[in-house]
Amino acid sequence: MVADNARESLEQSKIRSVADPHMLMAALQELQKVLFLRGLPGRIECYDISNIQGASAVGSMVVFEEGLPRKSEYRRFQIKTVAGADDYAMIQEVLRRRFKRASTEDRGGNAWAALPELVLIDGGRGQLNAALQAMEHSGVGSIPCASIAKEEEVVFLPSWMSLSGCPASRRSPPAAEGPG
Repeated sequence: MVADNARESLEQSKIRSVADPHMLMAALQELQKVLFLRGLPGRIECYDISNIQGASAVGSMVVFEEGLPRKSEYRRFQIKTVAGADDYAMIQEVLRRRFKRASTEDRGGNAWAALPELVLIDGGRGQLNAALQAMEHSGVGSIPCASIAKEEEVVFLPSWMSLSGCPASRRSPPAAEGPG
């Protein structure tokens, strides 16, 4: 019983700290600094691909606005055009479908019409390059994008961002390199 109470107290403390406006602002400012963003990312969309040995593939989109999860805007994409376990092609399909909806939907309060200020991809450099290609093809190549390789704890940035901390021209990034 004591352990249950301690666990519950810890969970409540985590929830309070995540919702603390000062902590949220500090986290967004750190993202801005680490990812060399021009401003605080108001809307962040995170993408992940999941499959069981190439079967039952699905892409997931998780949304944060002002640092808080926006669960009503989470989406799942059944992979329709990719056979086998091709993570790069799957992330491209998900992003093309997502951003195609953005270009065809009315901008009046529609979740599909809202464009993110930051796109985060679960994966390494290959997934990032695949995502950049899909975004460029969809006409949203100027949206900042990064990938996170969880196991290595590495963040990958597009090659067109300078290493000095100042992004190269975001308005017209060069074509992304091929996946891999």
